[in-house]
Amino acid sequence: MNSRERVLTALDHKEPDRVPICNHLTPEVLKVIEEKTHTKDYDAEIAAGTELIIYMIGVCANYYLKDTDEYTDEWGIGWKKVPHEGGIYTEMVYHPLENLDNYASYKFPDPSDNHRYKVVEKLIAKYKKDFVIVGGIACTLFENAWYLRGMENWLMDLLTNEDFVNDILDKLTDFYIKAGKRLVEMGVDIIWTGDDFGMQDRMFIRKEQFIEFFKPRFAKIYSELRKINKNVKFAHHSDGYIEPIIEDFIEIGLDILNPVQPQCMDPVEIKKKYGKELTLWGTVDNQYVLPFGTEKELYDELTRLIRGVAPGGGYIMGGAHCIQPTPVHMNNMFKMVDFIKKYGKYPINI
Repeated sequence: MNSRERVLTALDHKEPDRVPICNHLTPEVLKVIEEKTHTKDYDAEIAAGTELIIYMIGVCANYYLKDTDEYTDEWGIGWKKVPHEGGIYTEMVYHPLENLDNYASYKFPDPSDNHRYKVVEKLIAKYKKDFVIVGGIACTLFENAWYLRGMENWLMDLLTNEDFVNDILDKLTDFYIKAGKRLVEMGVDIIWTGDDFGMQDRMFIRKEQFIEFFKPRFAKIYSELRKINKNVKFAHHSDGYIEPIIEDFIEIGLDILNPVQPQCMDPVEIKKKYGKELTLWGTVDNQYVLPFGTEKELYDELTRLIRGVAPGGGYIMGGAHCIQPTPVHMNNMFKMVDFIKKYGKYPINI
């Protein structure tokens, strides 16, 4: 099987030749792989084992937007590069709607702007024969709103400013429906929505708030995009503990849950409960095992996950968040890829 066949088989809850792989890389890690493999961009990701081609549209595309130390994106959000060991993060330093007096004059970006989709067109032409193409519209509603308002303001809005919450969420829903329609029309296989609703051991919001404000809008996004292609798959990313709303996502048509952060929700238990409806994507601990774990700890965890999650298909394996540019983290990533290719073969016998 090539990567496309392998992933599509897994998404159909059937067993391919082996478990598919997808890791997310920080720019610093990508640069190391490019130098090591003499490849560039997506070819470097493929050389590192990744089997999904992902391109992001919307606010989530702005984390590493420019080379300058500080910049403002098209949403009016201010970003600043903050050094850390081995590289940089970009952090938000300005929220354009922190003062709601600005809301009446605020202009949302135009989702029909053709420049957003030029790269997608090239990726589909180059890779779709051999790889599944993912159109990302993550940081969709909850996160896009707090990026604009600031987290504390946004959480207070959800409690005290219902009219504003409904208005801004409707506008964001409209943006991502239009962007998502364009991506589906172009031929992406998966639409990837995303909002981090979870903290380490609880949710940011109550289940009732999710049902009131977010569930119907995600349902509308999925429904409108499936009118264009009934076979398009939907993935949703949320870090943290979100088990109270997993069934709600299944009810509105979610196909893939990412990343199933294992120190917050046990992927083996999530597979037992929801594996008939959901493909699990991610699951490998990126809080301890990948960045700090010994070889034995890594292999023990990979063995546990392959045994507990891989049977029956419905599994794309990889780090539960971005691989960081430290020697242990990168070495463990390569060891993980080699381990999956060797021991993630079907039928599972490890």
